[in-house]
Amino acid sequence: MNAITTWQLSVDGVGWVQLESSEFRYAGGLVVAVFDGSGTGWTVFDLGGSQVAFGAGTQDQDGNNYSYYWNSHYATTDSQGNVGGMMLWLGYNPGFSSDTVGPEQTFRIANLGQGRVSLQATAGSFPGQYLSGVQGGWYPEQWGLGNGSFVSSTSPTAIRISGDLLPLLQITNSAYDTDLSGRDLGAISLASANLQLSNLSGATLTAVTSIAGADFTSATLHGVHLGAHDLATAKTWAHADFTGSDLTTIAGAASAHLEGAVLDTTNLTGRNLRGAFLQGSSLKGAVLTGADLTGAHLDGADLTGAHLGGTILHGATLAGTRFDGVDLSTAQFDPAPQFTRAATSRTTFVGATVPFAVLGANWSFLDLTSATITGIPSAISTLVADHALLPTGLSLEKVDLTGASFVGTRMYEIQLQGANLEGATLTNALLRGAKLSGANLTLANLDSAFLIAETADVARALAVRTGAGGRLPVRAEARRPGPVEQDKLEAAVVTDAFLVNTILDGAHCDGVDFSGSLFVTSAAVSGSQSASAVGASMNFTKFDGASVVLAVFNGAQLSAASFATADLTGARFLDNGTTPTQLTPSSDTTHTPASVYEAHLEGADFTGANMDGLDMRGATVATANGVFEKIYDGFAGAKIPVAFDYDPTRLGTTTSGTTCPNGSNGPCTL
Repeated sequence: MNAITTWQLSVDGVGWVQLESSEFRYAGGLVVAVFDGSGTGWTVFDLGGSQVAFGAGTQDQDGNNYSYYWNSHYATTDSQGNVGGMMLWLGYNPGFSSDTVGPEQTFRIANLGQGRVSLQATAGSFPGQYLSGVQGGWYPEQWGLGNGSFVSSTSPTAIRISGDLLPLLQITNSAYDTDLSGRDLGAISLASANLQLSNLSGATLTAVTSIAGADFTSATLHGVHLGAHDLATAKTWAHADFTGSDLTTIAGAASAHLEGAVLDTTNLTGRNLRGAFLQGSSLKGAVLTGADLTGAHLDGADLTGAHLGGTILHGATLAGTRFDGVDLSTAQFDPAPQFTRAATSRTTFVGATVPFAVLGANWSFLDLTSATITGIPSAISTLVADHALLPTGLSLEKVDLTGASFVGTRMYEIQLQGANLEGATLTNALLRGAKLSGANLTLANLDSAFLIAETADVARALAVRTGAGGRLPVRAEARRPGPVEQDKLEAAVVTDAFLVNTILDGAHCDGVDFSGSLFVTSAAVSGSQSASAVGASMNFTKFDGASVVLAVFNGAQLSAASFATADLTGARFLDNGTTPTQLTPSSDTTHTPASVYEAHLEGADFTGANMDGLDMRGATVATANGVFEKIYDGFAGAKIPVAFDYDPTRLGTTTSGTTCPNGSNGPCTL
């Protein structure tokens, strides 16, 4: 027999297993295994196949040595329910001596974790049942031997080990939830071993003969020494924690199952991880320099702060992968990497350095918050960045973005001065603080875009208080909000921009400066799309000196907006359904009036608009039909012809608060 180690064993709440004797080697004497406050050291014999025997020695009065073994010869409880415990030697006639190992001395051992095992009888009076323990029993109560007794149980009972647990792995091929940290496992085989939840931190497995089929699920492996093992031969390393380990010695990990594994700050320089299953794994701060992750499954993996110099990621799945804080300058990706293209589980590059070549022309849904995008070319053909989170202040100045799509894109403080956005789609885009001076937005669609902070309380700070019918202001002393803090709007700047046939319907433009811009409708540019801001929120907006010819502002909210010296020929300010256009003073304590001071209003139609408080001083109006013809200089010198016949100017609802074109107080007539 193979005596592999010595253990003390106990049952929680009962005590330690101890060898006790009375009148040993005399007629009527006995030796029993009972529970007491201190335990005997039991020699453990490995019988193979997860079967063991437990033995201990004792001496008679003459100093002769004897060895006895646990057994299942007698039932632990008689027919009257009396607990008999475990007999090892009996001096009565006929006597009994458990001094050799046979089927009755053989127990099947199972590792229950945390140094606990179950022991199942294989023969004797209760085969298939498990050893357990109770307080009291025949020998403690009648003989004064110990304070508890063995009983059999139909279900496993945890028996706790005090001693070396490495032999438990050798016996059971299981280190389930077992602490073997710092141990050298030697030349054992872990083939098909159960190492779930084991603690192997600092352990040495270099001489282990095999890990084929081993299950390392949720094992703790901080600083483990794996030698030249190939991680792919194990069954799984799912959720195992390798934090801080040097894995440069492993043969590889191609197609290894590392789902949910923690590989933070591990060193995997140059390792083969082709096709590895790393979904949901954590590789924060890991060194993957020169590693080959071709075809690896990195969905949901966290590579924050990892070192990816020369790392190969061709064919890798990267949905929800985090590359936060990573320098990707030399990492190798496919031309069209498999990033997330949905609003949930974004692929993230927060604070990362990302070459344009990695992103290509598809930035949709990527989280590029605080990222540095390098190598941006002067023209990006058909860029798609829908719902992307772009770096605040990203510079795309003078870049040709013709036809680009920025649907729902977060583009705070983006630098688009002089950029070409002709035909671009920016519906629902978030353009807080964007710089669009001199940009070409011809035929662009900014429907419902935010050109201010989405959280700005413009509804309270800027909204017009109206009376019945929504047209006349409330003149009573009503509570009003305080002065507008326009810097909190973080409004975009769109001065001197080209907005030919551009759509701003429903856009949030409070406080935006469009001064000097060309916001006109040209039939030569499009016969179906007009320059329009239908239903837009444009309180405090500036169109000073702008060309706003044939633009449509139906239902727009234009409180305190300024069109001073602008050309509004043919512009329309009609109702949008039942919602009138508002050209009223702000409702804050400043009462800033809306203004068309010295503007051209020939052919402009304000029918239904609320013009209470509007400053129309010096405006030019038409009392008869007329003709408008002009060729504008568009973006990059393009010629923009605008020609149309217009009707006389039509006013909306003016009041005594309105200043008429001739300087008198309203109501105004033309």
